[in-house]
Amino acid sequence: SFFFWMAQFLKRRYKNIDIVFIAHDSTAWVEEEKKFFAINSSGGTQCSSAFKLAYEHMSAHHPPDRWNNYLIEFSDGDNWGNDNQICLQYVEKLLPMCRAIGYGEIIPKSKSDHPWTSNREKLSDVLDAGINRTRYVTLRLQERDDVFDALREFFNVDDVSNKSSRQQTK
Repeated sequence: SFFFWMAQFLKRRYKNIDIVFIAHDSTAWVEEEKKFFAINSSGGTQCSSAFKLAYEHMSAHHPPDRWNNYLIEFSDGDNWGNDNQICLQYVEKLLPMCRAIGYGEIIPKSKSDHPWTSNREKLSDVLDAGINRTRYVTLRLQERDDVFDALREFFNVDDVSNKSSRQQTK
């Protein structure tokens, strides 16, 4: 839902945009919009493959001196443990190329409803601890109704502050 409404918001608000949809499981690939919303993938999660592909794509096609780049990744919080530090390194490389970077996690209200309730460190924990930048935003959604608030926060609509939202979710 988040990506669908984000694409609608951007298309209505801006004339000259290029939305690149990157999908991933254990590897990442660029996908056309229609197919992106129909993906039903299974397999391991390696988020760094998406961050790496975004970095390569921006470097080749969307240099920050000509584009206002925004990057957002959503996950259920599961990632191969050894991949979290690689993600952090790519996000640090991407920060100077982007106006904002967001990482969102879908976290059900009941922890027992979450399929990844293990003692493993979540990617959001690694990124939150390793990145202290104003335009890095962590979003946590528990239900479909949270989508519009997350969009407002990521795009800083009505001057929504990431800091106030983080305090509410912790």
